[in-house]
Amino acid sequence: MQGELPVVKNLSVILNAGYNDFLVKDGIPSKNITTLPVKAGLRYYFLPDFLYVQGEAGTSILLNKNDVVADKSADFAYAGSVGVLIPLAKKNYLDVGVRWQGQSSYWDNGNSMNFLGLRVAYTLGF
Repeated sequence: MQGELPVVKNLSVILNAGYNDFLVKDGIPSKNITTLPVKAGLRYYFLPDFLYVQGEAGTSILLNKNDVVADKSADFAYAGSVGVLIPLAKKNYLDVGVRWQGQSSYWDNGNSMNFLGLRVAYTLGF
């Protein structure tokens, strides 16, 4: 879920919360990693209501810390996106973008977790 508040022409403040379930292929932990990322950031429109770039930072809360035997229950998360808004109706859009997200580790001396993803969302304009 994401909220957007315009602050000046072509620039908005973004508040974002979600749910991630990372499928673990091999190794430790042997269970999926389930997180709740909560971030804030900025979105800049190169072309008003069409092409944008977005940056965010915040935290990612580990929802199954005991299952994956983690040392920490939260970490630092950051993300960058580029996307387009495709008009569907008055003030309603299909938001299609590419997102890269990185975050520090839930394990002491562990590797960071990063992913690249496709984001497709329906935007309601109020």
